[in-house]
Amino acid sequence: MMLFTKSTTVLLLTLVPLSTTLAQETLRTDGNKAVRIQDNHVLLVLSQNRKVATAYSIDRNVWNKIELSPNSDADIKPVISNGMAILRVGQTVYAYSAKTAAWDKLVLPKGSDATPTLYGAVITLNDDNSFYVFGLNADGWSGVDLQTGEPLGINRGYRGSGEQNDARERD
Repeated sequence: MMLFTKSTTVLLLTLVPLSTTLAQETLRTDGNKAVRIQDNHVLLVLSQNRKVATAYSIDRNVWNKIELSPNSDADIKPVISNGMAILRVGQTVYAYSAKTAAWDKLVLPKGSDATPTLYGAVITLNDDNSFYVFGLNADGWSGVDLQTGEPLGINRGYRGSGEQNDARERD
């Protein structure tokens, strides 16, 4: 009777989804040309003067723009993945969802070094005693106070009217 030894080879792959686009470097506010990055669901354009971010939802066929905080010393590092975009300019974090074609901004306390994370269909951000989220189906940031467990009343998205015009603050 022959004994056969089975050999199992395990192949471990680290995959980066094709729909993930990360800026290769931080974009300086004194840049001299507009920047465009995209994934399968969203196209993001940063204006030459870095004062406006305009996003195009490929799924909804609509452009929406948001004016960026006037922090001329701030650098911008855009991240796009799975139809969502994040921009941090100084103490302001901007989030965009191509599914809802909505922008929102979250202003962090002065000196905060909280870094937003984009994983799957949600952007999260921990800042001291608060936890914030912006999901793919959201039109604004929401959050919870980590000490009390109480929801934070910050859901105030920006959305265009379905045409190629400026984003407006919701009522």
